[in-house]
Amino acid sequence: MDMPSSFGYWVRRRRKALDLTQGELARRVGCAEVTIQKIEADERRPSSQIAALLAEHLRIPLNEQSTFLQRARGELAVDQLPTSTPDGGHIPSSPAMAATDAPAVRPPSGTVTFLFTDIEASTQLWEQHPQAMRVALARHDAILVEVITAHRGVIVKATGDGVHAVFARGTDALAAALAAQCAIQAQAWEAVGCLRIRMAVHTGVSEERDGDYFGLALNRAARLLAAGHGGQILLSRASVEVVQDHLPGAVVLRDLGIHQLKDITRPEHIFQVVASDLPSDFPPLRCAAVQPHNLPVELTSFVGRTRELATIASMLADAHLLTLTGPGGTGKTRLARQAAAELLDDFQDGVFFVNLAPISAPELVAGAIAQTVGVRETAGRPLLDGLYDYLRDKHMLLLLDNFEQVSPAAPVIAELLAAAPRRKVLVTSRAVLHLYGEREFAVPPLGLPPHPPTPSPTPGRGGAGDAGGLTQYEAGRGGAGDAGGLTQYEAGREGTGDAGGLTQYEAGREGTGDAGGLTQYEAVRLFIERAQAVKADFVITNTNASAVAEICYRLDGLPLAIELAAARVKLLAPQALLERLERRLPLLTGGPQNLPARQQTLRATLDWSYELLDADEQVLFARLAVFVGGCTIEAAESICADREPRIEDGGWKMEDRSAIFYPPSSILDGLAALVDKSLLRQVEGPGGAPRFVMLETIREYALERLEMSGEAAALRRQHAAYYLVLAERAEPLLHGAEQVAWLNRLEADYDNLRAVLAWLQGEQTTARALHAESLALFRELGERWPIALSLRALGDDELYLNACERAVPLLEESLQLFRELGDQFWYGDALLCLGYAARLQGDDARAAACYAESLALFRDLRHVWGIAGTQLALGWLAQAQGDAPRAAAYFAESLVRYRELGHREGISLCLAGSAGAAASLGQPVRAAQLFGAAEGLRVRIGALAQPIERAVYAESVASVRAQLNQATFAAAWAEGRALTMEQAIAEALTSL
Repeated sequence: MDMPSSFGYWVRRRRKALDLTQGELARRVGCAEVTIQKIEADERRPSSQIAALLAEHLRIPLNEQSTFLQRARGELAVDQLPTSTPDGGHIPSSPAMAATDAPAVRPPSGTVTFLFTDIEASTQLWEQHPQAMRVALARHDAILVEVITAHRGVIVKATGDGVHAVFARGTDALAAALAAQCAIQAQAWEAVGCLRIRMAVHTGVSEERDGDYFGLALNRAARLLAAGHGGQILLSRASVEVVQDHLPGAVVLRDLGIHQLKDITRPEHIFQVVASDLPSDFPPLRCAAVQPHNLPVELTSFVGRTRELATIASMLADAHLLTLTGPGGTGKTRLARQAAAELLDDFQDGVFFVNLAPISAPELVAGAIAQTVGVRETAGRPLLDGLYDYLRDKHMLLLLDNFEQVSPAAPVIAELLAAAPRRKVLVTSRAVLHLYGEREFAVPPLGLPPHPPTPSPTPGRGGAGDAGGLTQYEAGRGGAGDAGGLTQYEAGREGTGDAGGLTQYEAGREGTGDAGGLTQYEAVRLFIERAQAVKADFVITNTNASAVAEICYRLDGLPLAIELAAARVKLLAPQALLERLERRLPLLTGGPQNLPARQQTLRATLDWSYELLDADEQVLFARLAVFVGGCTIEAAESICADREPRIEDGGWKMEDRSAIFYPPSSILDGLAALVDKSLLRQVEGPGGAPRFVMLETIREYALERLEMSGEAAALRRQHAAYYLVLAERAEPLLHGAEQVAWLNRLEADYDNLRAVLAWLQGEQTTARALHAESLALFRELGERWPIALSLRALGDDELYLNACERAVPLLEESLQLFRELGDQFWYGDALLCLGYAARLQGDDARAAACYAESLALFRDLRHVWGIAGTQLALGWLAQAQGDAPRAAAYFAESLVRYRELGHREGISLCLAGSAGAAASLGQPVRAAQLFGAAEGLRVRIGALAQPIERAVYAESVASVRAQLNQATFAAAWAEGRALTMEQAIAEALTSL
C-alpha cells in the first residue's frame, strides 16, 4: 500500500481529508497558523504538547496515538501512520512514494538543479471541492512522478501540493518542467476546473545527506517559486547560464529583471520560460521592490538560528532599539546581518549596515552613519543636524555593528531615535548601551548535543558528596595520593577528557550516538559545513561523530571557535583535533585573511574584549578564572576581593597581588559589569541564588591573564582555603534536615572542589619531590646543615599526609643534626614538628614534652615567632585534653605575639582556637562569631590548617552547632565573618 513520504505531508493530507483549513486546525490546537504551516512543510517538528493536541484534533484513534506521537518526534517511519480517516476516506500517497516503472536514479550531489512546484490557490480549491481535489491531486502527483522520473530527476520530498525534485543536469530540469506543465494543462480537471501549477528552476551547490539536501540553493529555489504564478515557469540567472545554449526550438527566455526575493540578501535576476503551447502573460512577480540596502553579500551559508531570528524580528516589532549582546565569537554580526536581510521588506526606506569596527573615537559615530546613508556635510550646518533632518521621515533600519568600542556615543543614538520616530536601530555590542527604551537580546551559543552529565555527589561515597574528599586530605583519611575521594566519581565517566571516552554519546540519547542524529544540532552542522569548505570529502561518520560532538561542546558552541577548529580538519582528523583542544587558544588560529584581524584567531577576539575593560574590571576578570564551573557572589567576595590594603599590612608587604585595591563592596558591581560586557553569564544556582559562569573558552584566556598578573599562586591558595572551609561546614550537615540543600550546594561546586583537590595534590607532590631531591643532593655533598633542613622540610611534608611512620624518622634525624650543629632555633623548630607528629599518633605525653622543651628554647632565644607557634600548639593540646581555661590562656598569649608580628595566618589559627575555648567555656554565640572571623581571615589569606588542628576544629564547631539553633548560629557566624582583623582580635581577647 502506498504511504505518505513525510510527517508534514501526512498532516497536510489528513487535515484536508477532514475538511480543516490550516487556520482552523491552529485555533483548535492553540498555536499560530504559521506553526501549522511549518509542520506541514517539514520545516519543524511539533513539540510534545502540540503533537498530543494534533493527535486529538486530527482524530487519531486511541490505539494509534502512541505511534503518531513517536512519528511526530521522528522515532518511527511515516509508513506506520494511519492512511484512512474516520469517515472512511483515504490519505493519498505522496508522489515521492508512488510506484514507477522507471529505474531508480542516484541522487546527484555537488552542483545540481532543483525543480520546485506548487498548486496556486490550493487551499481555496480544497475548501470548495474537497472530494474532487482528492482525485485531482492523485492524478497531479502521478503526472509529476512520471515526468520527473522520465527526465532522470529524483523527487526529494512532497510539500503537500507540490514537489521538490533534483536533477544532475539543468536541461533535464527545464525539459521536465515544460513536459509537466503541458501534461497538466492538457487534463480535464472536472469540478476543480483547472490546476494552475507554478514552477521554479534554480541551479546551485547543495549537499546531499541521506536523500535530503541542504544549503543556500534550496532557500533561493523556494523564494523563486513563491514569486511566481500558476502556469508560470521561472528560472534563476544560474539556471539560465546552464540551459540557454540548449533550449528547445520553440522555447525562449523572457527577462523579467532583477528582483529582491524575500529573506534573500542578494537580489535575483529572474527569467520566464515562454513556449508556444503554454500561457505567457502573467501578473507582475510577487516580489518586493528592491529596497535600498548595503548589506554585504554573504560568502558562507547561514546555519541554524531559526528561533533567534524569529525572536529578533518580534522584539524589533515592539522596540526602536535592540542590542544583540554576547562574547566575542558568538556570531552577533552574522546573526544581525541575516536578521536585517529577512526584514528588508518591512522597511520601505531600506536597511543600512554601519561597520563601527574601524573607528575608536565616539565623536566619529555620527559621521559614519551619515556617510553610510549618503548624508553630506554642508557649509554652515552641523553634520548631525543634517543627519537628523534626513532621517526624520525615513522608515529605515540601521544596523550598527561593534558598538562596544564607541560606547560613549550612545547618547547620539538616543537623539537619532528621538528625531526619527519611524527609524529602528539594531546594534551588536559586547555590552548594552544603557539607554532608555533599549531592549537586549543575549545571543546564545549554537545548539549543542547533550553532554554526559557530571555524576551527582551522594552521601557516603566520599569525595565532594560528604565533604570527605576535601577534609580527608588534611585529616589523614586517604591523603592526597588519589585526589581525595573524588576518584570514585570518575568510575563510569569513561574519560571525558579524551576522544576515547566519548562513547557517552550513546545511540538512542536524542540521536547523538550516530552521525545522522548529530546533524540536528546547529553547532555540529556548522562544523560539518566549514570542514567541507576546506576538505570537500569530509563526512561525519559513526567513527568520528563523538569526537565532533565533543569538539563542539569543548568550544562552548561559539561559532568563531567552531569555524576555526573546522578549518584544522584539512590537517587533523576530528579525533586528533580533539586531543589538542586542552589548550584552545594556540590551536584556533588561521582564520580567513579577508576577515578583520580580531576574527582571524580566537585569542585576538578575546584580546579585543579584554582591552575594552576598565583596569579594575580586568583585575576581577583575571581573578575569576580561578573558579572552575562558576561561583557565587559570596565566593567571589571571599577570594577575589581585598579586605585590607596590600602594600602595608601589619608590616608585611604583599607582592603577589595587583596594585589595584579591590574592596568587597565593589565585587557585585564588577560582576554586573562583566555580565554586561558578555564575559560572564549569570545563571540560577541552588535555592535560586545567582551563580556567575565563564564559558571555558573565555576562562582559558582569563587564566592566561591571571598567570601574567603574578596573582595566580595567591588566588589558588585562597580558592583552596575557601572550599576547604566550605567542606568543613558541610560535613556535619549532610546527614540531617539540611542534607538536600547542602548536597545541592556541593553539587553546584563539584568542579571547584575537584580543582582544589587536584591543586593540593600537585602542590604537595611538587614540594615532596623538591625536598627529596635537595636531601639527596646535600647528602652527596656532605653538607650537614642543608641535610638537616631538608630532613625537617621532608618530614613536614609527610606530616601533611598523615604519614607519621615516614615523618618521625626524618624529623628525629634532623633534630639530632641540629643538636650537633648547635643550631638552637632549628632544634626548637624540629621539636615542635615532632610534637605535632606525637599528637597525630595519639601520644599526648610526648607531645607535651616536645612542646615544653621547644617553648623554653624559644624563650631563651627571645624568638617571638617560635614562642607564638609553640603556645598555639600547647593551646590545641590543652583544648583536646578538655582544659579550656589553659587553652584559652595559651591562645591569647599566642594571638598577642602574632599580632605583634603581623602574621595573619597565625592570627587566624588563634581566632579558631579561641573560638573552641569559648565553646568549651559555655559561650556558644561568641564562639560562633570567632569561628566566622577565623574562617573569613583564613579564606582571604589562603591559610591551610595542619591536620591535627583541623580535627580539633571540627569537633569544636560541632559542639557550638549543638548548643545553638541554626538561625542563631548562622547569624553569629556571619557577624564574625564581617569583622576586620583588628576587630576580631579585640573580640577574641575580650572574650578570654
